Amino acid sequence: MEKVSDAQVRQATVFNDQAIQLWQKGKKNEAIELWELAVEKAPKVSETLHNLGSAYLYLDRIEDALRCFQEATENDPELVEAYAKIGNIYQQKGDISTANEYWNRALQIDPSCQEAITNLEQFNTNRYDPENIPEYEIPDNNLSSSNKDSPIITSPNLTLGEKLVGGISTLLGRGKNTKR
Repeated sequence: MEKVSDAQVRQATVFNDQAIQLWQKGKKNEAIELWELAVEKAPKVSETLHNLGSAYLYLDRIEDALRCFQEATENDPELVEAYAKIGNIYQQKGDISTANEYWNRALQIDPSCQEAITNLEQFNTNRYDPENIPEYEIPDNNLSSSNKDSPIITSPNLTLGEKLVGGISTLLGRGKNTKR
């Protein structure tokens, strides 16, 4: 790759600033043309790549956005926002595992990255819905003889913690007596 001069970086920065103004005025296509020109002039300027990727993402040009964000993180491995957006793209694609990797990468760089925090919380809420934890049937051989006629312990009055402990114990093969 050809070396980029300081003059090219300055010109790309001017194009980036002009593109932001055009975008804010609703001139989306003109803004994208300027960002593309800025990236062409100085392909290693992460801010411009990030802005172009964000514009592509807004217009549902997902693959173009992903490419820009990935290039931005290659040029600036500390660009938190790009990692969070890559996570969002993988979530859209249905690849939650990869999305989690990128959101966690963003949090490694900046533990206060709200976009990553919100997405991880949303993912975990959907995955582990505390309102819909099933009742686990737990055989318990340690019950007193008066309860041995009823080998299954279930109760609608169990707390969330008791449900989780019972479920985990069952999964681990260690049925525990659950208090009611």
